[in-house]
Amino acid sequence: MRVAVRCSFSYILVAPTMVLGAALFWFIVYLYRRFFRRSERRTVPELKRIGVTNATVTIIVTLFLLHPSVTEKVLELTTCLEIIPGSGRRFLQANPDVECQTPEHTAWLLAAGLPAFVFIVAGVPVAAFLLLRSLYGSLNERFVKEKYGFLFLGYTRENYYWEIVIVARKVGLSLSCLRVVGLLTTFPRAFTAARLRSL
Repeated sequence: MRVAVRCSFSYILVAPTMVLGAALFWFIVYLYRRFFRRSERRTVPELKRIGVTNATVTIIVTLFLLHPSVTEKVLELTTCLEIIPGSGRRFLQANPDVECQTPEHTAWLLAAGLPAFVFIVAGVPVAAFLLLRSLYGSLNERFVKEKYGFLFLGYTRENYYWEIVIVARKVGLSLSCLRVVGLLTTFPRAFTAARLRSL
């Protein structure tokens, strides 16, 4: 496949790689503090709790920071334009050398686009909402504020989910912008002269 699609695929893989990297980092910190640090005064359950808390916060912040960029790359894999009106052939907007709905393009969509959409574009906001919903009764507790406070502290208690609404709005706006650009480029040309239509 062309370089642009491979770049999109590589960029999409950044999020899961960083999540695994964050989990591995905090696991190594936990092992170091448990087995190699002589002056450690915390018990094993405390060290586990601290490690899980740190890993969870790091993963959530990482996913929320990468979410807009990954969303853009996933949508780039699905945004096709008909460059020559009436030809019936559509090409990727991000890279017009790649023809859409070919076996190769479909394979990339299924291998990269669909999992990234399910697990990152849609999965991150849905998981964050379900997490906050399950913690609704304990949103004022210290450990919840330490872990997840950046998701709800700026909002009233009744609107604890508003950060997820903002993320969903951004996804919707990105999707609609790409679709509007696609529609504008496929409208019939306004000029009758062929040479003017090609401008």
